[in-house]
Amino acid sequence: MKKIKIFESDWFLKVISLIIAFTMWAYISGQKTPKIIEKNFTAPIYFENTSDNMILTRDVLYEITVQLRGPETIIKKIKSEDVYITIDLKNKKFGLHSIPLTEDLVHKPNGVKVVNIIPNTIQFKIERKVTRLVPIKANLVGDLPDDLEVKKIILSPPTVKVEGPQSVLGKIQYFKTEVIDISDKMKTFETSTVVILNSNFLKLLSEPNIKVKVIIGEKDRVKLFRNITVTLANIGKHTVWINPKKVAVQVKGSKKFVDMVLRKNIKVFVDCKNLKPNEKDYILTPQVDYVGANSEQIKENVKFKTIPSLVNVRVFK
Repeated sequence: MKKIKIFESDWFLKVISLIIAFTMWAYISGQKTPKIIEKNFTAPIYFENTSDNMILTRDVLYEITVQLRGPETIIKKIKSEDVYITIDLKNKKFGLHSIPLTEDLVHKPNGVKVVNIIPNTIQFKIERKVTRLVPIKANLVGDLPDDLEVKKIILSPPTVKVEGPQSVLGKIQYFKTEVIDISDKMKTFETSTVVILNSNFLKLLSEPNIKVKVIIGEKDRVKLFRNITVTLANIGKHTVWINPKKVAVQVKGSKKFVDMVLRKNIKVFVDCKNLKPNEKDYILTPQVDYVGANSEQIKENVKFKTIPSLVNVRVFK
């Protein structure tokens, strides 16, 4: 009986060939049809060719969502910094701009496609950048004891240098500091604080720290003396008419010195020197002097003010 050698038979070789062919087909097929997936990436927006005198405003979006599609093996290897958008501002003029966000603006790895961009349009305004010195105001809160008041506030420095769009910076009169609580303070004090800009479009170019000195003293007392006659000084040979002939005098200062002021020692006058006859009235400011005991001390510590602050004077030939 003739023996058949299995490993040398034709049908065995055919089976082995078929198995090898199927294995290679399965491998090649798997390589040709990789798993395709989609994934969203947060992409930053970079603006190129910006000039020193321009600034972007109107709540510019600096990040958008980019949806990519591609082989899973590639998508999973993409890092956040691999996807971004660049917008060229070369030759762009001042004003409002609307830029469609298209695939050609997206920087991404090879082998993937952009499926969607959210939002698909970005709006921004290019404005002229300016720099200016802006005054600072101390932001005081709280109440002092009834007999005290803030006499003066000294800030160092009194201004800050700020950079920003002309439309924003041009409208600002001053910046406030952080809150400074003066509740129950009994005497002058010093503190350090910072200035608050309150706008994302503004940039502080100065040192942010501000030294504040709050001078506290006795609350001013106000006293009013009515019907004080206005004297005409240096009238020469002319006839001079004045209206009103009497004014009220407001005295303001510390209680100690205001209480020392006597009505008889208040002198109100108008200097008519160099006034010439005229068909129209001169509008002049009455001057106040104080004479008598302790006059120098009183004048140093008390402020005098006439009510009204101006009088009409006419000079006749």
